[in-house]
Amino acid sequence: MPEFRQEFFNALLQQLNDIGKSPTNGPALRIVSISEKEVVIQESNYFSQLATNLAIDVPLHSSSSTYRQALMKPHLNKNYRSLPPLSEYGLANTLGVAVMLYGEQGEQYFRVRDNTATNRVGEHGLVPASSGVAKVDFQSFQPGQLIVDCLTEAMEKNIAEELPMESNKYTLYPVCISRELSRCGKPQMFFCAVTSHTLEELEEIARSAKHKNEFKGAIVNIIRSPSNIDNFASEGYAAGFFGDKFCKVNNLAGFGT
Repeated sequence: MPEFRQEFFNALLQQLNDIGKSPTNGPALRIVSISEKEVVIQESNYFSQLATNLAIDVPLHSSSSTYRQALMKPHLNKNYRSLPPLSEYGLANTLGVAVMLYGEQGEQYFRVRDNTATNRVGEHGLVPASSGVAKVDFQSFQPGQLIVDCLTEAMEKNIAEELPMESNKYTLYPVCISRELSRCGKPQMFFCAVTSHTLEELEEIARSAKHKNEFKGAIVNIIRSPSNIDNFASEGYAAGFFGDKFCKVNNLAGFGT
């Protein structure tokens, strides 16, 4: 697990406690490297992610110092035009999962995270229908096992907690792994899903979700475009960008017809 400065983490926990949030630690996967042939992973945890990549630019002290400033590394400077290596020891670089949800006629469904959601540190706007840390038991990996299978299962678990659609009402597709610039290259596995549920049905499902309090307002059906980019969190816009391309190539959700 990457090291991080305890004082920054303690200050961040205090900020979250002040707004009524008490995050729970849990297992996570740290991506060390990715090549055409393999993905190298290490065991990590959610607190490590929370205190490094997610809060990289959140002022944690009265001096307004941030974790990025504390690391004092040139490739972590916001003006530096390349990503730090995934093996960067000062960052958790844990893998997240996110799904772009489409209706069968090309509807694009987004949501708004509650301002107190711990995984929305320092970010606001429309987000994918479901997203979060990939909850995978590191000890359960078998030699030669495809990581995409484990991450698909992790995505399904996340959907079950945040938008528990009936399994025969949506089809899930793995799309790509990308890295988020604003979080110093934190990796994210993007999926897209096509559902036969209507918007009204999805809103009813959302009201019964285990983690319904992580979101606020209704599910939003909106077409992503450069003119409304400011309405989106970076994760939401990226999910739509990759999802649209995948659907067009594969003639899904009304694309290409």
